Amino acid sequence: MPGWNFAEAWEVAAAKIPEAQCQVQGERRVSWGEFNRRANGVARFLLDAGAQEQDKVAQYLQNCPEYLESMFAAFKAGLAPINTNFRYVDDELVYLWDNADCVAVVFHAQFAGTIERIRDRVPRVVSWLWVADESGESCPEWATPYDDAAALGTDENVSGPWAAASS
Repeated sequence: MPGWNFAEAWEVAAAKIPEAQCQVQGERRVSWGEFNRRANGVARFLLDAGAQEQDKVAQYLQNCPEYLESMFAAFKAGLAPINTNFRYVDDELVYLWDNADCVAVVFHAQFAGTIERIRDRVPRVVSWLWVADESGESCPEWATPYDDAAALGTDENVSGPWAAASS
């Protein structure tokens, strides 16, 4: 079906079983409804920041619900997620994000120092979404707390203006 993507399938699940568990990490539980709302918020944030059709969004995260949630947001907005190995060092990150033409990076707090060293080498990245972790690192001034973006979400599904009309 033209225009179909994972976002549409996950939106159907969220509408049908909003209270059912979608993701589990340790003691943390995320329902389908919450997964969808938070992805809507992140998608809206990325679009409002100027992301255009098929722009790239890097996930520089260890395993966590925000990883899949930010991918869901990218799919909703018509953007392309770029997996980033959390073991990459400065030059590898620059190479990947520069060659992929990333405009946004979702990253765990523990990687803020690494990003601080290379931010000026990836000038196309205009949005930095900071995800809290156990490192205790605070959100740098140049980044937006991921939870703030996710909190923008509602039950109304978000899509880029270029998306095909749903049937």
